[in-house]
Amino acid sequence: MKILIRLPNWLGDAVMATPAIESLKASYPDAKLTLVGSAAALALFENNERVEQLVPDESKKSKSRIFWLYKKAKELGSFDIAVTLQNSLLSALFLFFTGSKIRIGYAREFRSHFLTDAPKEDKKTHQVLRYLGLVKPFCSVAMEELKLCAKEEKQNLCIINPGAAYGEAKRWDAKKFGEVAVRMSQSYDIAVVGGKDEVKIGEEVEAILLLANVQNYKNLVGKTAMNELIELIASAKLFITNDSGPMHIAAAFKVPTVAVFGPTDDSETSAWGNPKYAIVKKDMDCRPCKKRVCPLKHHDCMRLISVDDVLLAVKEVI
Repeated sequence: MKILIRLPNWLGDAVMATPAIESLKASYPDAKLTLVGSAAALALFENNERVEQLVPDESKKSKSRIFWLYKKAKELGSFDIAVTLQNSLLSALFLFFTGSKIRIGYAREFRSHFLTDAPKEDKKTHQVLRYLGLVKPFCSVAMEELKLCAKEEKQNLCIINPGAAYGEAKRWDAKKFGEVAVRMSQSYDIAVVGGKDEVKIGEEVEAILLLANVQNYKNLVGKTAMNELIELIASAKLFITNDSGPMHIAAAFKVPTVAVFGPTDDSETSAWGNPKYAIVKKDMDCRPCKKRVCPLKHHDCMRLISVDDVLLAVKEVI
């Protein structure tokens, strides 16, 4: 049996999709999986058993995205089940091009014309449950825990994650992250993490650590491959972060986590299944606006969160 899964593009969404993927694996023990998606999403599954192919979606580099998707679909061929966990029209069209008999995805943007099974999406539930909801009718087993592979060799480590891929509105002040890191350095070694496009944010955090003469830290922003980041997070005793992809990696290993939420909706994207998890947020009429940049120009949902607010939350989870 062959199953095709078009992954979500975002790292955090791909982690939240793991229960749906594990449900398919458990329900079809002889099936081989082909995963299609962004480089960041695919990197999560490099060591995942029974994943036969990891196919990067490079259609954006092509002069015609539709032609690229058509060509790639014909190259991959037909599958017994094809699922898109991405909500774009093109992802549904891609499934259609494969000629797969069962093509599953949520109904939106005229996608139903290209899918055989297109339920309406319940946008008021957690993202994990939305992904599960798509595959449950085709599964005999429902898995609800996040699952990633890593060695869990614990270190006395606090990880600071001051970035967030969605946009600046999701990012708490890097200098405040630095002040939190200084306080945590009294009890833990510190590792600052982030993507290659977040190097400047990491340097802002590092500047505060250097000013306080902290020496037991590493600035790893832009320096870790995905498998290295997963191993590092799995080894940590504490994780302090914005609402971000790495927050969901920490949840997969139930690392005690404090997450700062601004414009995003924690009822949809909070750390799933993490028993030691605290959210720091300000209840405001304008949040969650889900905007990349504050439309009111004040960014109070993040600006008003203090270092003490985060430190109090740390006490809740350790």
